Amino acid sequence: MFMVMKLPAVLAKKIISFLGFLFVAAAAQSQTFDTVNEVKLQIDELLGNKEITLVNELVKDNTSLPPAYILETLTETLLIAKENNDARELANTYIILGNFWFQQGNNVKAYNYLLQAETIVRNLTDSTLLGRLLMNKGNATENLPLKIATYKEAIVAYEKEDDAEGLSKVYLNIGDAYANYLWSNPQLDTSKIVFTSKDSAFYKETAFNYYKKADSINKTMDNLTIEGIVKVHIAEWYKAEKQFLKAKQTFTEAQAILEEADYPKGINYCILHLGSIETRLGNYNEAIAFLNQAEAMAKRYNYTNYLQGVYDEFVKAYDSLGNYQQALKYSRLNTKTSLELNNIQSKDKILSLNLEYNQKENEFKIERAEAKNKLNRALLSISIILLLLTIGMAYLMIKNKKRKVEIAELEKSSIQIKLNNKKLEEALLKEKVKFSQEHLVLFANQVNKIEEFVEKLKHTVKKLPKSTETQNIINKLKVSFFEILNGQNYLKQLNTFTTKINQDFFFYISKHYPGFTEEDEKLLSYIILDRSTKEISDILNISQASVYTKRYRLRQKLNLSKDDSFKKFYEDIMSKIN
Repeated sequence: MFMVMKLPAVLAKKIISFLGFLFVAAAAQSQTFDTVNEVKLQIDELLGNKEITLVNELVKDNTSLPPAYILETLTETLLIAKENNDARELANTYIILGNFWFQQGNNVKAYNYLLQAETIVRNLTDSTLLGRLLMNKGNATENLPLKIATYKEAIVAYEKEDDAEGLSKVYLNIGDAYANYLWSNPQLDTSKIVFTSKDSAFYKETAFNYYKKADSINKTMDNLTIEGIVKVHIAEWYKAEKQFLKAKQTFTEAQAILEEADYPKGINYCILHLGSIETRLGNYNEAIAFLNQAEAMAKRYNYTNYLQGVYDEFVKAYDSLGNYQQALKYSRLNTKTSLELNNIQSKDKILSLNLEYNQKENEFKIERAEAKNKLNRALLSISIILLLLTIGMAYLMIKNKKRKVEIAELEKSSIQIKLNNKKLEEALLKEKVKFSQEHLVLFANQVNKIEEFVEKLKHTVKKLPKSTETQNIINKLKVSFFEILNGQNYLKQLNTFTTKINQDFFFYISKHYPGFTEEDEKLLSYIILDRSTKEISDILNISQASVYTKRYRLRQKLNLSKDDSFKKFYEDIMSKIN
């Protein structure tokens, strides 16, 4: 006989909804398989004819094509645009590449491509293309005042061309930028915001004014994506003001509109927020159902930054349910995802800082050698004509042979420069890999500490007799457990900050101060982070006297006097690097 478990009506509805989502996604994938193949065949044919304008239009807004295929296609159109010396299409491809990496959550690569596009677009008389560039550049910019200034410049460009769709989108973005003055990461947690200051009222009023402008323009176009995003922004404010029922209703409406518009990133964003709201309402089972949907979708579309938000919400939900094993599981996944994002950004930044200058320098040498090569060929031709008119064929043959030897030497020199450039890239890449591994070890050690603590916790609880005193001991163990988790979060923050420092600062130190060790790097990181001598001694498990001794030796290695400030030294080095 089967036992029937009666589920709460709301939970059953959410489970059915999630199963329905998976069924619809599978059905849609089956139905669109042939369509995707047709689009790929069409793109391949257009690429064969080098019709990159049409290729870019097909790729730009297509959400059904795999990201790897889109990147491969855009790389090919970029090469064709360079071969054709087509400035407008080259800039357009850079913009699309920038938007692609922004959608993937990689702002570093996105900004790099958009800067390359800007160099070209500023020399063109195309306000629409300039507006697109500036709006995408504003999206990828982290600095809020710069973001708003960039959006306002985009407004001027769109108004010049009377581009209603562009204007409505940039109004939405600038409204969102003002909202971000109050919360820096809206998809993760806005529950700590308190709307009491005059500044808060100003930012809210300004944000809503821009939302209204976007909505007003959209009424003449009936663009579903813009309509859905307007509702998303309104729902965010309801959530921030803790009007959770209104927020839940508005996010649900926005999700329905964005599903009709086929805008997966917006849909994923709504589902993530709905899960977050259910957690805050205490509906943990409903929250977990939403978060499962959000996780599946973020994995499907490779939205790594949303996936990090999903895991963070899972930790909150399971922590509230008292399921510490599941909370620990998702805390580890959150750490892993965060590390993946840091590694992506570290990789890009290290390559851009350490290779870009040397690559450009060597490319310039190659171009100079090739230009000289061309000049020699021209001189050779002129010499042949002059020699034919003056001293005859014999002298011509000797001169011609000499020119050919010079050309061969220049070509050989050009090849050697290219080989040296390649070796330099490989050496710097190996150094970067070694750099990243050191930080992975730090995280591995922290995870091992947590696992050892959990094992000890299990054995301790099993041995304790059941009593009030036992419960008190368990409560104390819970406090210790949370302290361990907080230590992990602090270590993650420290690792993220020191990784940023390592990318520029410690790379410079290792090259200019021989004898600087990993232990010195760790101590200097804590000093720059304003940790006191006592805190450092506790972290390193040494006496305060030993910390003073190590600081003194570190000063000697860095050629600093006792009156010199470590922070001033750090700022001076960063100023040189920048």
